[in-house]
Amino acid sequence: MKFVDRYKISLHNISNNKSRSILTTIIVYIISFLIMAIMCIAITYYVNQNKIIYKYYETVGETNISYNNYNGDKQGKKFNKDLYVTYKNVIDKHSKDINYIEYSINNMYDVGLTDYSYPIKLNIIEGTGINKSIKNSNKIYVSSNYVSQYYNNYGKQLSVGSKFIYNYSYSPNNKTYENEEIELEIAGIYKAEKKNNYNIKNVYIDCEYVLNNFKYSSISSFNIEYNIDKISFDSSRFKNELKSLYEEIKEIMPLSYNRYTNGNNEVVEKEYESVNCSVLEDLKMYVIIGYVILGFAGFLAIVLMLLSIGSLANTIVISVNKNKKFIGLMKALGLNERDLKSTIKYESMTTIIIGVLLAFGSLYIIKAPLTSISSGILESTFTMYLAKIKDYAIIMEIPIYVPILTIIFFILFTLLFSKSSMSKISKTDPMAVISEVS
Repeated sequence: MKFVDRYKISLHNISNNKSRSILTTIIVYIISFLIMAIMCIAITYYVNQNKIIYKYYETVGETNISYNNYNGDKQGKKFNKDLYVTYKNVIDKHSKDINYIEYSINNMYDVGLTDYSYPIKLNIIEGTGINKSIKNSNKIYVSSNYVSQYYNNYGKQLSVGSKFIYNYSYSPNNKTYENEEIELEIAGIYKAEKKNNYNIKNVYIDCEYVLNNFKYSSISSFNIEYNIDKISFDSSRFKNELKSLYEEIKEIMPLSYNRYTNGNNEVVEKEYESVNCSVLEDLKMYVIIGYVILGFAGFLAIVLMLLSIGSLANTIVISVNKNKKFIGLMKALGLNERDLKSTIKYESMTTIIIGVLLAFGSLYIIKAPLTSISSGILESTFTMYLAKIKDYAIIMEIPIYVPILTIIFFILFTLLFSKSSMSKISKTDPMAVISEVS
């Protein structure tokens, strides 16, 4: 028998049992509506949480990988000129997504280091911006504040091309300090201002030049600002690329070593990670929360489905019992068992599909209330993040795969729980049915 013929018989059975079919459709509608509403709220939370985190870090301008290590590791390894070569190779592999890098050097708290390949953004008011000419040279950039302070202290006006002696101190053994003087030349003067709520440094020097010429110098901290503007919030590229760079840097950087005496007069030695990435830490934490919410929503969906399966499976039981004579006559006429089972299955599947599709359409009717519920959950979780983000609209997710999966699971569970009833078809004796009819 062809599919069309089997399906016509199923529709005929539905038409002859309208009240039962309508009741079954209503049950499927109510349960599938609850299931899909719960799942859509959970999916909306999961999708929007990543967007909120990305948008927050883009807004506050702190999408960075940071390194802080003033003491080096237990063996005394520091971020010096030898390690810089290895580090630079790692950085250059990810150059397309790096906005800028800012470094700090030990014992020089007011001096920042820059790299002409990834220069810090300065508001230059005199001279040229950071470029290749500063590579491994004594050319520096100073702030307008530094120019004023220098004039007040020494009575000399600094300008582009001015050369002056810079004094700095270093400690070769972390106990005694030595002083050294080095001649520097001003390549540019920039406006003193805040950057991302932090005051920028008064002096910027080429990183490579400092490591090669300042005795015992090592980089105590750096911030790699990732260029999130180039990356879509809806893709996983940002997370994957940033994570790759983070892991590679963490692998080569020395651990931070700390030695102190606790309250019991015991000497404690501790090493800990010196490389951090706040956006990855936040993503990691909230992705776990998102998975928990999705898992809990999935659990509720299965529970609701199992609670309704008895009613759905019962429709097949009733259909088999009520159509017992019809089944016997069809078997007597030569209809095989497979075709007979198919007509019963199609009858159940039709009511399930109609109920689920009606419920899916209803989700769009009450989309506004669902959006309010999702927004309330997200706003209570991400209060701090949303306070910094302007005009972020939470979009309700009603993906097409939700009704498809609901239909598939409804049909699978229904057929599984009605397996014993379906077996009655094979036990039906056509001769007994014919005798009963006659």
